[in-house]
Amino acid sequence: MDQLDNSRSKTRKVLIADDNRELRSLLGELLATFGHQVSCAENGQRALDMFLAPASQYDLVITDICMPVMSGIELIDHIRTYNREIRIIAITGYADMGMLDAVKHGCVELFYKPLNIPAFAEYIESI
Repeated sequence: MDQLDNSRSKTRKVLIADDNRELRSLLGELLATFGHQVSCAENGQRALDMFLAPASQYDLVITDICMPVMSGIELIDHIRTYNREIRIIAITGYADMGMLDAVKHGCVELFYKPLNIPAFAEYIESI
């Protein structure tokens, strides 16, 4: 991670939805080091509530596929109802239907857990 150049970073408002507290924290801290404004939600419903809040205007959503209360796929469906253009990145620990569903629902990228953090950070900074 020290090798990544954050000088090319564009500040974004990012929403992270994942039921794993440690991963949410890790991703939040990583993105904050690049100057992004990060909000985190523990499930899809909380993320949707945050996304729909007045003046939220997120630039990027990062969501786990399998979460309690509302799955990442359901979250993506709801977000796409309101915003067809926002970039959504899906992350999953499963290599089967989650991948196909995420791609079908318009994610720009899919990453598998455990995350390769340097590759993930490099991708985020490249978009």
